[in-house]
Amino acid sequence: MSKPKGRKILHDLTNEHFGHVVAKKVVRTVPMKGAIWLCECTNCNSTLEVDRTRLLNSSTTFSCGCLFGFSKRVAELAGVARPTVSQVLKNKSTCSQETIYKIKAIAKKLKQSKQWGK
Repeated sequence: MSKPKGRKILHDLTNEHFGHVVAKKVVRTVPMKGAIWLCECTNCNSTLEVDRTRLLNSSTTFSCGCLFGFSKRVAELAGVARPTVSQVLKNKSTCSQETIYKIKAIAKKLKQSKQWGK
């Protein structure tokens, strides 16, 4: 009995969340990368294609890229470096409580206004 050719999809990632990205369906497979998933960003509703490896490595794919503009805008308004904003929003910051409060307040206002990234 011969084995079927091609790879099976080992994990069904449909509707699984990876940061702000939700896997919807497999659009194709690529040699050496495996399944390419059509995903949707829950932050801005844009779609993107991401390979399985990048989805499962959550530090690689967290959004479609819209959060970079968001953290950049918060950093400008708060007068801090963008990496500091990223650390605060991931609750991994070691900066002062005053800075953390300021960044979170600005981030909250921007999310409500939907005016970031423009």
